[in-house]
Amino acid sequence: MRRLILPACLGLAIICTSVMLVSARHQTRSLFTERQQLRTQQQQVTDEWGRLQLELATLSSLSEIHRRARTELQMQTPKQVATLTLPTQP
Repeated sequence: MRRLILPACLGLAIICTSVMLVSARHQTRSLFTERQQLRTQQQQVTDEWGRLQLELATLSSLSEIHRRARTELQMQTPKQVATLTLPTQP
C-alpha cells in the first residue's frame, strides 16, 4: 500500500501542475489579446486627438471666425453710416 502512495501523489502533482500550466498559458494569451486591443484603441485615441488639435487650430484662426460669422450667423461688417467712433479718454 505504501508503494502506491508516492506514485499516486506524484501523478496527482503532475496533473495539477499541467492544469495550472494550461490555465497560465490561457491567461497569458487572453492578456496579450487585450493588450493588443488596448494598443489599437490608444492609437485611435491619439489619432483623434491630433485631428481635434488640428480642428481647434483651424477654428481659432481669425479668418475662420470671420467666415463662420458671415455664413452661419449672417453677420456683416457695419456700414460707415452705422459706425460711431467715440474719442478715447487720456
